Amino acid sequence: MRTCSARFLPVPLLCTFVLAAAGCASLGPKVIPQDRVDYREALSVSWKTQTLSNLVRLRFSDPPIFLEVASIVNSYTLQAGANAGASFGKNVNGYSMGVSGFYSDRPTISYSPLTGDRFTKSVMTPLTPQSILSLVQAGYPVDAILRLCVKSINGISNQSGTFALRRPADPAFVPVLQALRRIQTSGTVGLRIEKKAAEEAAILLVRARGSAELEADRRFVAQTLGLEEGDEFRLVFGLLPRDKREIAILTRSMLEVMTEIGSGIDVPEKDIEEQRVPPPPDFGSAPGATLPPLLRVRCSAALPDDAYAATQYRGQWFWIDDRDMPSKRLFGFLMMLFSLAETGSNPNLPVLTIPTG
Repeated sequence: MRTCSARFLPVPLLCTFVLAAAGCASLGPKVIPQDRVDYREALSVSWKTQTLSNLVRLRFSDPPIFLEVASIVNSYTLQAGANAGASFGKNVNGYSMGVSGFYSDRPTISYSPLTGDRFTKSVMTPLTPQSILSLVQAGYPVDAILRLCVKSINGISNQSGTFALRRPADPAFVPVLQALRRIQTSGTVGLRIEKKAAEEAAILLVRARGSAELEADRRFVAQTLGLEEGDEFRLVFGLLPRDKREIAILTRSMLEVMTEIGSGIDVPEKDIEEQRVPPPPDFGSAPGATLPPLLRVRCSAALPDDAYAATQYRGQWFWIDDRDMPSKRLFGFLMMLFSLAETGSNPNLPVLTIPTG
């Protein structure tokens, strides 16, 4: 809360204050441009910090905590007044003048923890194959999306870095991703959604033929995934396809995605030696089976000046270098995935409301 007041001012100054107060009679519209930018920037920084903090917590086997900003309500008050008086008597003659002003800025911020059914639907429910492939259609790299969001494609397993289920990728997984990336770059892959009876089915469409190299990639992907010759294939959720016209994708939940990313975060060697945190994944040198980390999160005792996002945990700073463009893009994509995974309804009432003025 900000306040200001003045009394017994000279007449010119008194007139100036009263006129200024009158000019601020409509205060709301004037504060919207600045306040909107300020709150947007504050929300952006806090969202990045919370996301990175949860990745680090998962690296140390701590459960993630999601606290959403449900609403921001800001109220402004501006009051101004002036008074004048005079007294005359046998022994005393005099006058008095005064002006007073009052300004307050009181934001009320409501926080909503992500729990119960909303937590289950948003964090623990696997992403749909349709939503993942729609990201490919939007131009995101297919190899990065499938590596991040998919456990297996037609039974060909992805790499897993989680401590309980660590395994290298199947030898064919990385070559399939690389071929799909080349096909995507050629612009010959499309996605069409069709409704059949009461169900909605996604159809993966491979359009026009291309160069000899592109045709070789198409044949390799079809043979590796066990698909018959053709341009259209049904897209379903599952481990194995029912026939050779189906692509079965076993997707990850947001919790699994975050756990996979968090498994490669740098941690102090002392914490690994004392078994406070599992060591980073090491799948050896099997050809096509070892994949580098998608996101590089560094660890240090002091916070650098040029961190893109940072959080403090157990006395250490964990941060993303602002010059690490691949990590920045992946981190931004991860934050967007949360919006894609949000399927629960917003709560009717805030759980916690704090006046910050």
